[in-house]
Amino acid sequence: MNIAPVENDRQVPDAENLPGEEEPGGPLPRTPVIPGPSRRGSEHITFRILAFLVLAMAILLGSFIFAFHREQQKQSSRSMERSAQEVQGLLRVEQAQKVAVMATTLQAITNDGQLAEAFIARDPDALLRRAQPLFEALSREHRITHFYFHTPERVNLLRVHRPGQRGDTINRLTLREAERTGEMASGIERGPIGTFVLRTVLPWRHEGRLLGYVELGVEFEDVVRRIHGLLNVDFVVAVYKQFLDHEQWNRALKTYGRQASWDEFPTTMVMDKTVETIPLPVVEYLADIRTEGRGINHVTSWNELDLQLVFLPLADMSGQMLGELIVLRDVTSSVAQARSSIRFVILICVTVGAALAGLFYLFLTRVEQDLAGRTAKLKLEIIERQRVEAELRSTHEELEQRVADRTRELKEANTGLNAEIASREKAQQELEIIHRQLLETSRQAGMAEVATGVLHNVGNVLNSVNVSATLVADQVRRSKAPNVGKLRDLLNEHRAGLGHYLSEDPKGKLIPDYLATLADGLDKEQKSIIAELESLRKNIDHIKDIVSMQQSYAKTSGVVETVSIPDLIEDALRMNAGSLARHDVDVAREYHARPVITLEKNKALQILVNLVRNAKYACDESGRIDKLLTIRTTADDHCVRIAIVDNGVGIPSENLTRIFAHGFTTRKDGHGFGLHSGALAAKELGGSLTVHSDGPATGATFTLELPFKPEPSKP
Repeated sequence: MNIAPVENDRQVPDAENLPGEEEPGGPLPRTPVIPGPSRRGSEHITFRILAFLVLAMAILLGSFIFAFHREQQKQSSRSMERSAQEVQGLLRVEQAQKVAVMATTLQAITNDGQLAEAFIARDPDALLRRAQPLFEALSREHRITHFYFHTPERVNLLRVHRPGQRGDTINRLTLREAERTGEMASGIERGPIGTFVLRTVLPWRHEGRLLGYVELGVEFEDVVRRIHGLLNVDFVVAVYKQFLDHEQWNRALKTYGRQASWDEFPTTMVMDKTVETIPLPVVEYLADIRTEGRGINHVTSWNELDLQLVFLPLADMSGQMLGELIVLRDVTSSVAQARSSIRFVILICVTVGAALAGLFYLFLTRVEQDLAGRTAKLKLEIIERQRVEAELRSTHEELEQRVADRTRELKEANTGLNAEIASREKAQQELEIIHRQLLETSRQAGMAEVATGVLHNVGNVLNSVNVSATLVADQVRRSKAPNVGKLRDLLNEHRAGLGHYLSEDPKGKLIPDYLATLADGLDKEQKSIIAELESLRKNIDHIKDIVSMQQSYAKTSGVVETVSIPDLIEDALRMNAGSLARHDVDVAREYHARPVITLEKNKALQILVNLVRNAKYACDESGRIDKLLTIRTTADDHCVRIAIVDNGVGIPSENLTRIFAHGFTTRKDGHGFGLHSGALAAKELGGSLTVHSDGPATGATFTLELPFKPEPSKP
């Protein structure tokens, strides 16, 4: 649609036709006719803005969809990792439980006298009669599927689960490991038809002689199917053909009465599955049709389902990879929910974008119309201002000349004044630098006093720690525990006739009484050591509390916190607790007010620690026996007051006026920074630090006032 430009019918009259507008120098230039604004150019700008807006929204929508998709992929990866961890963890738990059951059962079997007699006689029939009911009970209650008796030469004497098959030599890893170590061995091993069996083998010794080996086993399929029931996931157990002998496999199938196709997959055999039909993606994976994503956990689609495939390696106890355990989890609902969320977000974004584009189009159209009118009016005003500027130009030039002359005079007059101002500014800057350095030095000195108090407290506790550690070490060196080893050696020497030795031998008869005495002694030693260790732990906790408290207040200046005044005072007392106790200074607390205020906590603590420390020194120097430090709190509507009162040496009246001066001190080892920095810190907190004393030997009272605004009382 073409829109013709609108002509402006109004023309500005020529300046020479306006009455009273002529200048002495002649008439002003004629004012040109101003054409109206062009709608075509405006529409072009509107569509460019809208196109940019639509492009930006499309980019944002695409970025969001991409980010959402990436996040879904990450969540899917994390879900697959969790699935793998759940399955692996449950596999380990189930295997551990099965091994524990088999280990307990094997111990009970080796303690059966009738089984031992039949085994020693190498009588498989007697073994079978005795072991058959036990195997049936184990199969029924614990799903034990394999039960063996082997000679010391690893020749099978009896398979309780298959009595007719015996006499072969067993070369399985679990049996060889038990033979090598002489201890119980367990692990997963592949059977003759590729199935996995969790086996446990125990060497059977009788009176120090190896009778042979007894072995129990559980089919790995039973473990897998239990996990299938617990986690609601499906499994496919695949074994690599390279570890199977085709002929032996065929014979084993006939023996065990199973059916399977050797040629179903080129490199693997499916030994077990919890699904009736193996999904096509798993079939393709096992058939090695596709190589992309091989052995990598991923989500795939099949038969209108979304399946999460997790591949777990299957290895024997030597670590050799024998196959794979493929875990299948149905994630159709979660994937559908994610897709529905993306579609919903796209719909919302498109709807909002279309609405915004329409609103922007209407808004820009009205703005363009208003802008066109204002532009025409502005052009007329510009022409009028050009005429006025021509009139003002000559006047401006005259004024500039006058201003230049006056400026030159002022510059000459201000040259001397600027030099003096610069000199004063330089002196002021140097004074501020010195003041900041002095303030920082005072603050650091105050913090050094806090740290010194902490180190004194830690040192006192370390003395107790050293004493406790020395006592524990002495008791351990004098312990009677080594006598237990000697007694063990003595009993091992008479293991064959231990009952006769304990009842008939004179030394053997003393052993029960000696054991009772030894037990009482060891019990006393243990209680004593535990008591010392508990004391040691408490002292170490005390050190940790001291250090943690110091660390909590070693913060950058300027951090404002809300604190309780009694808690703040108690922190200062704890940081001086060691020195107060060492100098026998009692502390009296008179908390008449317990306000909670907001302030820079580290500054307030620095002031209180210095005041408590100074009061301790004053009490100690007085030589009094009844050294007392009283801390009193009061408050009104405007401030809270903390008074530190001591009954020490007091302060002469001539020192009261300069006690807060920088560098003033009456102690030989003092530096004169503590009270000065405390007064400065109190001022920075908006309060004040004052002192009162009636003179020497009358004690002193230092009062810290802090601004306080109480909370309004509830009706």
